[in-house]
Amino acid sequence: MKKILAILVALVLTGPVIAKDIDGQYAVFSVGGNPCRDYLAARKVGDEPEQRWLHWIAGYLSAFNQIVPNTYNILGDREFGAFLGELDGYCGAHQDALLVSALSALAERMYGDRRNLSPNKDNRTKWTTNPLEETNTGDTR
Repeated sequence: MKKILAILVALVLTGPVIAKDIDGQYAVFSVGGNPCRDYLAARKVGDEPEQRWLHWIAGYLSAFNQIVPNTYNILGDREFGAFLGELDGYCGAHQDALLVSALSALAERMYGDRRNLSPNKDNRTKWTTNPLEETNTGDTR
């Protein structure tokens, strides 16, 4: 599991955060290094072939959320299925693009609409408290 997460972390850094070697290259593992046309073919087949791609995509998005600062959910208010529709459209128009490149392009588009805080937490006090203000203890010595 740690190896998979390390790989996904490396892949996530191909999005809005630039993390490539000095020549702009980076390693891509598994189905993420295959072209969109292969992804679309697997979507048509469904079942096991499609699941391999969907798991890779979910891992990419999860790692993106973990690695990119101020990002709780890159999908924002989108459901995963709706996002896959967007990915299908992108891949239909860019069939020779690698899946990882398609995901990176969509992540850049969605970045402004991402959720940057967990919807299950009330963070208002965290952001309204000024940590630089001194606390008055009532001691006037």
